[in-house]
Amino acid sequence: MFKDNLTFGYVLFVGIPLLILIGTLRAGAGLSAPPAVSGDWTVEPMPNKCAGSLADANPTSLSIYQTGADLRISFNDTQKTTLAGHLESGHIVTTSSTSGCGTVLRLEAALTAKPGQRSMQGRLLFDGCDACAPVPFRANKSGK
Repeated sequence: MFKDNLTFGYVLFVGIPLLILIGTLRAGAGLSAPPAVSGDWTVEPMPNKCAGSLADANPTSLSIYQTGADLRISFNDTQKTTLAGHLESGHIVTTSSTSGCGTVLRLEAALTAKPGQRSMQGRLLFDGCDACAPVPFRANKSGK
């Protein structure tokens, strides 16, 4: 009787959780984490009147805060421009509700990664400002 209860308890408290763990691992086997882009980035100069306070910061830099594929980008300009968006397949797409010229500032960039070096190349778009053309930029990750 005691042996039957021990076997039942073992199956209940060890076997079933083990089966759940194995099923969870198999279900997530195809998942991959997005590349890590959080940290400080140095932006090459953006001499453009449409970039407004972003071009005035010297040197222009940005900080990326990442939670999974979700991003928040903060520039070091006087207005502390902040954009929110996501990272998907090596491409960053973010938007802000305020900018110097238009109503929405968008950042679109592609990531390139080499061992020990990350960079992004893209453009800033000023939605709602017909006089402003997209501003190309390049950024390199500072530090490690």
